Amino acid sequence: MRDSWCKPVRVRTGNIVSGGAAHNVRIAALGGMGEILEEVARSAVEQGLARADTAVRKRLLRVVRGARSMPADADSPIAPVSRGLYLVLI
Repeated sequence: MRDSWCKPVRVRTGNIVSGGAAHNVRIAALGGMGEILEEVARSAVEQGLARADTAVRKRLLRVVRGARSMPADADSPIAPVSRGLYLVLI
């Protein structure tokens, strides 16, 4: 597997580095691995919530409360959202 982050890159001093050094330069330029991971996690959550919202609006998915509201169809995929709330694929 090729890692595009390891391709040669020019650093502030004007030197060109590649491999692990280039990888580290790119990570540092984005604020460090913690910042990268936080942005990826935030983006994944935002995209997931947006897709769920769209599915609810298109009536492909609905939010139900508690076990009494669960559909009778055992084949319906059910995902807990928070305590007492579930997403049900229709």
